[in-house]
Amino acid sequence: MSDGTCSIESCEREIHELRLCRRHYYSARCRGELPAEERFFAKVDKTDTCWNWTAYLNEDGYSKFRLNGKHRFGHRVAYEWFVVPIPDGLTIDHLCRNRKCVNPSHLEVVTHKENVLRGTAPSAQHAVKTHCPRGHEYNEENTFFKTGSKGRGCRQCRLDKYVPHPPTHCRRGHEYTPKNTGRNPKDGSRKCRACANARARARTRRIRAEQMAANDLG
Repeated sequence: MSDGTCSIESCEREIHELRLCRRHYYSARCRGELPAEERFFAKVDKTDTCWNWTAYLNEDGYSKFRLNGKHRFGHRVAYEWFVVPIPDGLTIDHLCRNRKCVNPSHLEVVTHKENVLRGTAPSAQHAVKTHCPRGHEYNEENTFFKTGSKGRGCRQCRLDKYVPHPPTHCRRGHEYTPKNTGRNPKDGSRKCRACANARARARTRRIRAEQMAANDLG
């Protein structure tokens, strides 16, 4: 909202946008009398680097602009106006990592996969890992993709899970020494004390975290 009154004669309402009050602005926009580029740049704050969108942002922080009766992303509109049309199936990557920026020089056309890999989301962080949590390499022979998801899996870990473990060690590799061997009170079977202690510590940490969360809410 800027200072002054509407440019329409006899209208003394405060300016909303493009030298028009809110009523005359939306009336002219509905009739298609406002140039799209003029409407677009009225919502842009040009700095020395980014062109920051000052109007509506969606829940992910991206600009939205109404063009030809449809709501479109502002950065895609800017790229198509000043660079080239965006090919089907490709997306726009913000090189400046500023989602509300619509500066065409800060935008690049890439595939969706490349855009994800360049980001900082958990999926991008996992995608660049070369080894599984147990140290097995994610090579072509040792990698499979989980059914119903986009995550990778380690074939060696899956094989280790189903191959019977040696009778002298637990399934996690701890040796059944006299000090490390306990008995299940229900059926008398052996149990690994190291694994039991690890589960107990994890349970304690979880309980403490829940208590701290409850205290914060209180």
